[in-house]
Amino acid sequence: MTDTLLWVAYLLSAAAAFYAVHGKAWPIVPATLAGTAITVIVWALLVLTAKPDEKPAFLTTDLGLNFSFGLIFAAAGAALAMFLKVRRER
Repeated sequence: MTDTLLWVAYLLSAAAAFYAVHGKAWPIVPATLAGTAITVIVWALLVLTAKPDEKPAFLTTDLGLNFSFGLIFAAAGAALAMFLKVRRER
């Protein structure tokens, strides 16, 4: 269950970055970092609240691994929003 929640957090980080760029006109970098913060917060909550037998290996491996996935998803969401925004303005 925790791995599913972590993947949902990745998708939420992408959606948040997309909304920040497309809906709120934020620059890409702050939107990406804000989206990534969602992943880090969810990861920390999962690590602190999950039972030891329910934690998959990649959850406890490293914050860096999960941070990187969150950053990739958030950057993709922000980049997609910027692409759509520029395309709409043309």
